[in-house]
Amino acid sequence: MAQLTLDGDSFTVAPFTLDKLERAADDIDAVNAALNTRDGSWKSMVSSYRPVLRIAEIGLAGTDTPLTADELMQRASLRDAPAIFAFFTTVLEEAGLQQLGEPVAETEAAMGQVSAETTSRGKGNRSAGKSAA
Repeated sequence: MAQLTLDGDSFTVAPFTLDKLERAADDIDAVNAALNTRDGSWKSMVSSYRPVLRIAEIGLAGTDTPLTADELMQRASLRDAPAIFAFFTTVLEEAGLQQLGEPVAETEAAMGQVSAETTSRGKGNRSAGKSAA
C-alpha cells in the first residue's frame, strides 16, 4: 500500500489495477518528463507535483477519502515534496514498474526527484485506498 502524507494527514492507496494504471499513464509520463528535465527551475519542480496528486486522486476514488488533485494541492507544501515523490516511487514499485529496493540517490530523494533510470521502466500506478488522519 502506498502512503501519502500531506501536512500530517495520511492517505493510503492500494496497488493500482490495470484500469487505474491506464487512467494514470499520462500523469506518470508527465512526472517522469518533469523529473528527467532537471533544469533546476521552481516551475519545473512544482509542475511535477500536480500529476503525482492526480495519480493519488485516481487511487483515492471510491475510498473513504475521495479527494481531488486540487484538494490535495491545497493541503501540500514544499515540506511535503519528499513524501509526494516517495508515494510516486512506491506506486511504481507496487505496479511492478520499478524494482523494489532500487536505490534513489539521497540528494534526489530529498528534492523529491526520482532518477531517470528508476522511472524509465514504465507507466503505471495506484489503486484504491483510504485515509487515516
